Amino acid sequence: MRLFTALLTISALTLTNSLLAADEVQKVPLSVSIEVPNPTWSVNIQKAYTKAGKLLIVCSMNQKPGEGIMVISKANDSIQLPAALAKLSKQILVTGKTWNWSNGGYTAVTDKELERVLEGAKLVYPTKKEDHKMKQTDADFIGLSLLEAQTMAKARKLIVRVVNVDGESYIVTADFSTARLNLTIVKGKITSTTRG
Repeated sequence: MRLFTALLTISALTLTNSLLAADEVQKVPLSVSIEVPNPTWSVNIQKAYTKAGKLLIVCSMNQKPGEGIMVISKANDSIQLPAALAKLSKQILVTGKTWNWSNGGYTAVTDKELERVLEGAKLVYPTKKEDHKMKQTDADFIGLSLLEAQTMAKARKLIVRVVNVDGESYIVTADFSTARLNLTIVKGKITSTTRG
């Protein structure tokens, strides 16, 4: 009976420690929303640092080529951070902003200013694992067989469809999906990819 009680106590302690460890790494979304001159602009959260009890969120503003209708819009991005970090006081630092008005809530900085602000800061996002995921591109599919491409696409939560094999184009729908990868195959290997 004592052995059973001891094992039960050890199991309860192990479960409690596991739950505490899981709680410590629980991640929550952290979002950034910035007013932009038109919908061709996007914001990308590049990195996050801690410094002097503050969370420094580094974002870059990017504009798609071409002209967009001049309608003030919102650009949004979000990342997942450990809950403890997300509770810190935040400072949003933005590079690449070219318009001369601000909706507040962020500081536009040059690369040189950013370097100065980040002196002594500790990188907390992306982690090495997240950094690897961020470096994944559609070019990773080039040279793979169809089966290998399907396996990789499934892991990345993408849909694949073959649009051309050895110079023969297939009839496909004209709808556009950013989660779909169109594959061109030559001699059993992926030679090009496009989104849509």
